[in-house]
Amino acid sequence: MSLLVISGLWVIAATIVAFLPMQYQYAPGIALLLAAPVLIYMIGRDFGLLVGVLALFAFLSMFRNPLRYFLETRFGAKAGGAKVNLSLILACLWAIAANVLAMIPSKDNLWFRAYVLIGIGIPLLGYVVYQNGPWVGLFVLAAGMSLLRWPVVYLGRWGRRMLGRGKEQS
Repeated sequence: MSLLVISGLWVIAATIVAFLPMQYQYAPGIALLLAAPVLIYMIGRDFGLLVGVLALFAFLSMFRNPLRYFLETRFGAKAGGAKVNLSLILACLWAIAANVLAMIPSKDNLWFRAYVLIGIGIPLLGYVVYQNGPWVGLFVLAAGMSLLRWPVVYLGRWGRRMLGRGKEQS
């Protein structure tokens, strides 16, 4: 069976499970939830990074409420801690995506993926600061910079070169 047929069957199964009464959704929903990362990886491998990212966003859109429920019950108010909001969940998913993308070989030394992650990460960082304040935002910024350290190193080298040229011209 081809990957497109398997993915289509997964989508149909997810739709059928959504129509079931709530008490009957748990077992097939967990099975679909566990199968999704494998399918998304295979889609990204066979059809490219952009299609894989679109599949990831479609999955997150379909399973946003179960994922939010799981994260809130696991780490949220019922566990005695502070409530986890959407911006922190998205920041964690961004960090997971950055690690997974770093593990997949690339011909351009992962620069295109780094640019995509930076493009997604900057608005996400603003969202984290908006919902959680500047201290949590600084922590998320430091975590993102540790994941994408080479773009930060090259930005620092470029900045020093630009400052060095400015001193020579005066």
